[in-house]
Amino acid sequence: GDFIYVMGGYSECEQFPEDFMEKYDISNNTWTVVSHESQPKKLAGASALKANNGEIFLIGGTNGQHVAGEIGRITFDGEYSLFEQLPPARTDSQMVTVGGVTFLAGGIDAE
Repeated sequence: GDFIYVMGGYSECEQFPEDFMEKYDISNNTWTVVSHESQPKKLAGASALKANNGEIFLIGGTNGQHVAGEIGRITFDGEYSLFEQLPPARTDSQMVTVGGVTFLAGGIDAE
């Protein structure tokens, strides 16, 4: 089916990052919690990109105090694994794939 996955973000008061993963089913207009604590730490401002092999790559972000310097891989079941380190650590960037090449642009680095 056609789904939109939502991971992390800020709580209602916008002070505390979240660590959930939810799925929106476009055809049924319904939301489902896939996993709480799907990420090893709470993040907001991370970039995400769906991969063709059933994985979502989550890049950077912030826990509210520090900027994350890693690329994580999350399955559609909500299982997280570290994929690679990101030099420098970055939050609020944007990611897009064009012609099979993925670009990460902009954002705020930790330095």
